[in-house]
Amino acid sequence: MQSLHLKKVDWNAVLDHISRAPKTLRASVQITLGDADSQRINESLVFEGMTFDSSIEVLTMRVGGVAHIIHRPLHVEITYSATDILSVAIHAAPNVRYMATFLPPLHLPDLLRSYFPVRS
Repeated sequence: MQSLHLKKVDWNAVLDHISRAPKTLRASVQITLGDADSQRINESLVFEGMTFDSSIEVLTMRVGGVAHIIHRPLHVEITYSATDILSVAIHAAPNVRYMATFLPPLHLPDLLRSYFPVRS
Protein backbone atom coordinates (compact mmCIF):
# COMPACT_ATOMS: atom_id res chain seq x y z
CA MET A 1 0.00 0.00 0.00
CA GLN A 2 1.32 3.42 -0.98
CA SER A 3 0.15 7.01 -0.59
CA LEU A 4 0.78 9.88 -2.96
CA HIS A 5 -0.06 13.56 -2.73
CA LEU A 6 -1.62 14.84 -5.93
CA LYS A 7 -0.36 18.03 -7.51
CA LYS A 8 -3.10 20.63 -7.45
CA VAL A 9 -3.00 20.89 -11.25
CA ASP A 10 -4.01 17.19 -11.39
CA TRP A 11 -6.94 17.35 -8.95
CA ASN A 12 -9.66 17.91 -11.57
CA ALA A 13 -8.45 15.19 -13.93
CA VAL A 14 -7.89 12.56 -11.25
CA LEU A 15 -11.11 13.26 -9.32
CA ASP A 16 -13.08 13.26 -12.58
CA HIS A 17 -11.59 9.89 -13.50
CA ILE A 18 -12.46 8.47 -10.07
CA SER A 19 -15.98 9.92 -10.32
CA ARG A 20 -16.63 7.92 -13.49
CA ALA A 21 -16.50 4.73 -11.42
CA PRO A 22 -19.47 2.36 -11.66
CA LYS A 23 -22.55 3.75 -9.91
CA THR A 24 -22.54 0.65 -7.72
CA LEU A 25 -19.26 1.69 -6.03
CA ARG A 26 -19.66 2.19 -2.30
CA ALA A 27 -17.58 4.27 0.08
CA SER A 28 -17.32 5.10 3.75
CA VAL A 29 -16.45 8.66 4.76
CA GLN A 30 -14.45 9.48 7.86
CA ILE A 31 -13.74 12.97 9.14
CA THR A 32 -10.77 13.45 11.44
CA LEU A 33 -10.47 16.57 13.58
CA GLY A 34 -7.27 17.11 15.50
CA ASP A 35 -4.91 14.28 16.28
CA ALA A 36 -7.31 11.74 17.72
CA ASP A 37 -10.95 12.71 17.18
CA SER A 38 -12.47 10.99 14.18
CA GLN A 39 -16.00 10.31 13.15
CA ARG A 40 -17.22 7.93 10.47
CA ILE A 41 -20.27 9.67 9.12
CA ASN A 42 -21.23 7.66 6.04
CA GLU A 43 -20.90 3.88 6.14
CA SER A 44 -20.80 1.90 2.91
CA LEU A 45 -23.03 4.20 0.87
CA VAL A 46 -23.10 4.81 -2.88
CA PHE A 47 -20.14 6.93 -4.01
CA GLU A 48 -21.48 9.67 -6.29
CA GLY A 49 -18.29 11.52 -7.14
CA MET A 50 -15.83 14.28 -6.34
CA THR A 51 -15.27 17.63 -8.03
CA PHE A 52 -12.90 20.52 -7.52
CA ASP A 53 -13.82 24.03 -8.63
CA SER A 54 -10.50 25.84 -8.80
CA SER A 55 -12.11 29.24 -9.42
CA ILE A 56 -13.62 29.28 -5.92
CA GLU A 57 -11.29 26.70 -4.27
CA VAL A 58 -14.06 24.25 -3.31
CA LEU A 59 -13.86 20.46 -3.40
CA THR A 60 -17.14 18.55 -3.14
CA MET A 61 -17.38 14.86 -2.25
CA ARG A 62 -20.79 13.20 -2.67
CA VAL A 63 -21.55 9.93 -0.89
CA GLY A 64 -25.01 8.50 -0.23
CA GLY A 65 -26.83 11.70 -1.18
CA VAL A 66 -24.71 13.81 1.19
CA ALA A 67 -22.43 16.51 -0.22
CA HIS A 68 -19.31 17.20 1.84
CA ILE A 69 -18.16 20.68 0.81
CA ILE A 70 -14.54 21.45 1.59
CA HIS A 71 -13.42 25.05 1.21
CA ARG A 72 -9.81 25.74 0.28
CA PRO A 73 -8.46 22.19 0.61
CA LEU A 74 -4.74 22.02 1.31
CA HIS A 75 -3.97 18.79 -0.51
CA VAL A 76 -5.41 15.56 -1.83
CA GLU A 77 -3.82 12.18 -1.14
CA ILE A 78 -4.52 8.86 -2.88
CA THR A 79 -3.82 5.54 -1.16
CA TYR A 80 -3.40 2.66 -3.57
CA SER A 81 -2.16 -0.89 -3.90
CA ALA A 82 -1.04 -2.14 -7.31
CA THR A 83 -3.86 -0.99 -9.64
CA ASP A 84 -6.54 -0.41 -6.99
CA ILE A 85 -7.36 2.88 -5.29
CA LEU A 86 -8.14 2.19 -1.63
CA SER A 87 -8.99 5.71 -0.50
CA VAL A 88 -8.86 9.43 -1.22
CA ALA A 89 -8.06 11.83 1.62
CA ILE A 90 -8.70 15.56 1.44
CA HIS A 91 -6.79 17.66 3.95
CA ALA A 92 -8.95 20.69 4.66
CA ALA A 93 -6.82 22.30 7.36
CA PRO A 94 -3.67 21.28 9.22
CA ASN A 95 -5.68 18.94 11.50
CA VAL A 96 -8.84 18.29 9.47
CA ARG A 97 -9.11 15.38 7.03
CA TYR A 98 -11.98 13.91 5.03
CA MET A 99 -11.32 10.39 3.80
CA ALA A 100 -13.40 8.27 1.42
CA THR A 101 -12.53 4.57 1.59
CA PHE A 102 -13.80 2.55 -1.37
CA LEU A 103 -15.61 -0.74 -0.81
CA PRO A 104 -14.31 -2.76 -2.59
CA PRO A 105 -11.19 -0.90 -3.74
CA LEU A 106 -11.62 0.97 -7.01
CA HIS A 107 -9.83 -0.82 -9.85
CA LEU A 108 -8.36 1.91 -12.08
CA PRO A 109 -5.19 0.57 -13.71
CA ASP A 110 -5.18 3.18 -16.52
CA LEU A 111 -5.42 6.09 -14.10
CA LEU A 112 -2.72 4.76 -11.82
CA ARG A 113 -0.36 3.94 -14.68
CA SER A 114 -0.72 7.42 -16.18
CA TYR A 115 -0.34 9.42 -12.96
CA PHE A 116 1.57 7.26 -10.51
CA PRO A 117 4.48 4.83 -10.46
CA VAL A 118 2.59 1.56 -9.92
CA ARG A 119 4.44 -1.21 -8.11
CA SER A 120 3.01 -4.65 -7.41
